[in-house]
Amino acid sequence: MIQKAVESMVVQLSFDEREWILKCYWKVENVVEVQRCWRVEFGTQPPTRLTVTRIRDKFEINGTVQDVLEDARMGPRNE
Repeated sequence: MIQKAVESMVVQLSFDEREWILKCYWKVENVVEVQRCWRVEFGTQPPTRLTVTRIRDKFEINGTVQDVLEDARMGPRNE
């Protein structure tokens, strides 16, 4: 029971980890290969496919992998 709770915990990736994911994705252009490289590099459970694609998409939209804070009154950034 405790193991299931630990597996479902949300882990916030650091800026450096998100940057590493993006750079690795640029090299291999394959989410599964990014996950394999993560296991070798960090020795931990890799981010999900969805996480990797969201980081890639976020960079394409915002030009950064940092958290972009949006003013709730202004709505999302449209540039």
